[in-house]
Amino acid sequence: MKIPHKGDPCGDFEGALPRSSVLDTLYRHKINIYHKDDGSVEISTNDWIESHSFPDLVGGIEIRQIARSFGLPVTDFYILAKNKAH
Repeated sequence: MKIPHKGDPCGDFEGALPRSSVLDTLYRHKINIYHKDDGSVEISTNDWIESHSFPDLVGGIEIRQIARSFGLPVTDFYILAKNKAH
């Protein structure tokens, strides 16, 4: 069993990804993305809509929550980010 980092007990920073990677993954899954004037992002499908204010580095907990809300595999976010880095 892995012991969480003392400063990050929920593992949010460990699973963090850049905002651009998260948005690219959503776009590839045909999720509608609307950039609002206040800097937040509205993401939606025909069935579901959410509004988020993504920081430059989106935490792992928020990524998992978005994946669950839209029925996406969490691994897709990390696979794309890894492929983008190479």
